[in-house]
Parts: sequence; structure tokens; C-alpha cells
Amino acid sequence: MRGSRLPWFPIASGVLLSLLIRLRAFWSPVTSDEGGFLAIARAWAHGKVLYRDVWVDRPQGLLVIFRVWDWLSGGSVASLRILAMLFGAALVVAVGAAATVLAGRTAGGLAAVLVGVCASSPAIEGHLANGELLSGTFAVAGLAVATVAVRRGDGAWRLFVISGVLGGCALSIKQSGYEGVLAIGLWMLVAVAAQWRTVRQAATAIGQVAAGVLGVIALLAIHGALTGFSRWWFAFAGYRLGKRSALEGADWDRFFATARVARPVIWPLLALCVLGGGLSILLRNRVGHQTGTTVPRRPVSDPPGLTTLLVVWAVAASIAFVTGGQFHRHYWLTLCPSLCALAAGLMCRRLRPSVAFGLALLALVPTAVNTVKILRLGDQHFVIAASGDGRPNRDERLAAWYRSNRAPGDELYVMCASAGFYADAGEDPIYPYLWEDNVRMVPGALEKLRALLSSPTGPQYVAIYERPSACDPTGATTAILRRHYRRFATVSGIPVLRRITAGVSRTP
Repeated sequence: MRGSRLPWFPIASGVLLSLLIRLRAFWSPVTSDEGGFLAIARAWAHGKVLYRDVWVDRPQGLLVIFRVWDWLSGGSVASLRILAMLFGAALVVAVGAAATVLAGRTAGGLAAVLVGVCASSPAIEGHLANGELLSGTFAVAGLAVATVAVRRGDGAWRLFVISGVLGGCALSIKQSGYEGVLAIGLWMLVAVAAQWRTVRQAATAIGQVAAGVLGVIALLAIHGALTGFSRWWFAFAGYRLGKRSALEGADWDRFFATARVARPVIWPLLALCVLGGGLSILLRNRVGHQTGTTVPRRPVSDPPGLTTLLVVWAVAASIAFVTGGQFHRHYWLTLCPSLCALAAGLMCRRLRPSVAFGLALLALVPTAVNTVKILRLGDQHFVIAASGDGRPNRDERLAAWYRSNRAPGDELYVMCASAGFYADAGEDPIYPYLWEDNVRMVPGALEKLRALLSSPTGPQYVAIYERPSACDPTGATTAILRRHYRRFATVSGIPVLRRITAGVSRTP
């Protein structure tokens, strides 16, 4: 039976490659997203109410991971890179396992090597502990479990439920983490249309997966109800649907910009898919004609249409990729697992293993060259090349300056977006909204900012990462800063304002 044993040597090779590529990032500062998630998780652990005192448009599962990891690591910010390494290694195993079940041991091994290299690439921020990596690992793990259930057929209901639970965990980290659940649902529909499954079998399997997903979502909703259901629902669904999705506020200019950056990673995988598919069609009849024998068929112990799930998986991942709408570099990571599995499955379908591996490794040359170029850069240039953002370096310097100059009770607000500072400084945010889009688009956010800065107990310092007019086009925030603050220092090119009006200091 196909996929009865995992190809552990190539899977281990893929894991090792993913660890080595990500190791360089251990010595680089955390990004705004990583630092912001960590700062919110810490504030939540310190008693602040999630989605009221600290806010992010992500479900609780993401913050649970950061909160637990912060506790396990003793509060180490740098250890977030280890978190990325662990999830990256788990992703390699999950992709290898799924591809093995769907296309055989050779394809599973090749898929593991491909994803070990491609999903770790700093060009698409694969080295970071971002939502795409954390959510994608759970999504692919759930799909891998579902593939085993599909192969076993009737009586595998526990595996379908477990698959749904893992899919629900993926959704609890990022709302677009539904690729695994969607893939198995779409495949069941295809299976009914192709008469590989009866309607009853497909409906039962979909219901079992849905039960697992809904169990996780129910836990999130219960917690949301206990802390303010309307706030939770807006963070979980309302903000994305109304402000930031493919249907509302999509950034297609950024899509084309990040597509150019992701090209060395994504294009080789697409080329392998096209090459593998073309060779499969060309060689299918030629092998039978030259040898006088029929082309090897699928083992009778395997369910029909199993390899079709590779294509359906790629379609589901593409839908998840598009629905986010903002197309940051790390969005391209969503496509890597399914493209690696599909490329491996197609390349190994008609070619000898040595030929398939050889062609695949040759196609990875652009990815490897691009990765090595970025890894060889110094810390400052590495961060900019890997994320296009110079703020992480400034966050570290500002945090060091702040720790040296602050007095008891002092607080610093970052205007209006560089959330990584709070993690580096070990400070809980004093304002709920840590990203510029949130400040401008969440109802009431600007009013809260103006109230904070004009209050007698407002922050002692304000670091101007973004012009106040960019955050508040009305000019009201600019006027408040002119009235209450004066320039005090410049740290790494960032103006730091200090409060000049008399007020009541906060207790430390």
C-alpha cells in the first residue's frame, strides 16, 4: 500500500535544511509582527483584557502560542527564532507525510526536501515566527491526517475528527488558515462527482471534519463571550471582512511588488509542476508503446483519485492566499507546502527517483542562490533584505535608549506603528492598537489615541516612527503633540518627544 512507511532520511534532510537556513535569523531582531504578537500576549498574561486593552485582528490561538512560548523561554525575545525553527521542522514532516500518502515514498521525500528549502527562505519571511508558518503547520498536519483517513476508508472517523481539530487550530491562529480543511472538503465533492465516494460517505467525512473545526471555534467564541463577544467578533471576522480582505481594501500594488521578491522561490516550484505534468502526459503512452506493457497502475489497495488531492490542495492554498488581500511577503509562504507536494508528486509519477530528485535540485538553484545572498548579509542589511523593513534595528536601539533614560512611572508610545519596540523594551503597550492600519481603521481608535496623548497621565515619551498626519489626517493628533510635547532626543533617526506639561506620573 502506498505511503505505508515514511521516507525518514529525505524528511530528516529537509528538516536539517530548514533548521540551517533559519539559524542565521537567530541573531537578527524581531519584526513588528512578531514583537507585537509577543507584547500583546505578555500584556494579556499580565491581566490586560484581550481585544479591549490590547487589540489585534487575529484569533486567540496565535496569542496562546506566543504566551506559552514566552513562559517556556523565560521571556526571551530571541527565542522566537527557535519557535520558528520548531514549527518549520514540523511543517517539513507534515508535508512529507501528506505527499507520501498521496503520491508515494519518493514523492514524499522530495516534497520534504523542497519545502525544507523553499518555506525557510528569508525572501518570503519563512525564517520568522509569523502567522503563515504557525497556522500553515497545523493546516498541513490536519490535511496529512485526513489523507490517512481517506486511504483507510470507512471506520476512520476519529482521524477525520482529529484532522478537523488541527484545522480548527490553524484557523485559531490566522483566519485564512483553512487550506487543509478546504482541500479535504473540495476533494470530497470531486470524489462524489467522479463516483469515487458516495454522497453519504462524503457527507459523513465532511461532517466529522467540521465537528473538529467547530469544537475549536466554539472554545474561541466562549472565551470571546466571557471577555466581550462583540469585540472578539470584530477582531475575528468583522475587521477583515469590512476593512482588510480580497473584497475590501485589497492591495494589488503590493501583490506585484512582493511577487517580484518571491519569484526566486515560487517560480521554480511552478516550473517543476509544469515540467512534471508535461512529462507525465508525454511519457504515459510512450512507456507502454516501447516496452509492450501497460503503464503501472495505482495499487488496488489505494482509493481511486487519491493523487487528485494534490491538485485540490494547491487550489485551496491559492484561495487562502488571495483572501488575505494584503499580500505581504509572508503571504507567499502559504503557497509553498502545496506547491512542493504537487511538484514532487508530478515529478515522481513517471520519472525514476534519481532523475526526479536531480531535476528538482537543479530547479532549486535560483532559490538557493537568493537565500545564500541574503544570509551572508550583516544584521542591519539582512533585516532589510529579508523583510524590506528597517524598523526592527531601530526598535532595538530605541529600547536600549529607553531603558537607560526612563524614570519610574515613565512610558513611551510609538507613533504609530512599530510594535516590535514593546517586546524589545519589555513593556506592555499603553495603547491598544499597535499597527497603523488598526489606528486608522478601527472605529474609535483615533479618539482613544487623542485622549491618551492629551491626558495628564499620558506617556512621558513619544517616538515618531510615522508622521502624526499619516496616522491622523485630521491634524488633531499633530496639534495635541505640539501643545504637550517637545523634541527631546533622536535615536537611530527616530525623533523622540518628551512631555512638557505638568501631569500625574503613572506608578511603575
